[in-house]
Amino acid sequence: MSFLNGELTESDYITADGDINIKVRTLLYQLKIYDDRIRIELNYDLFLNDKFTSNNALIISIRDIA
Repeated sequence: MSFLNGELTESDYITADGDINIKVRTLLYQLKIYDDRIRIELNYDLFLNDKFTSNNALIISIRDIA
């Protein structure tokens, strides 16, 4: 799965319970690299089998602890 700003990406997953088509509309993907940390901000809409399922927001912060 790819997160590309402003784009709709699609993946098909085959599971024991049947196939699932997953689409992701990336509303925001932002990567910032600082001297002592990395910050990733992601906001996307999730669609399962062409039905809107949820809006999701995620912030990941990676810091150097050495």
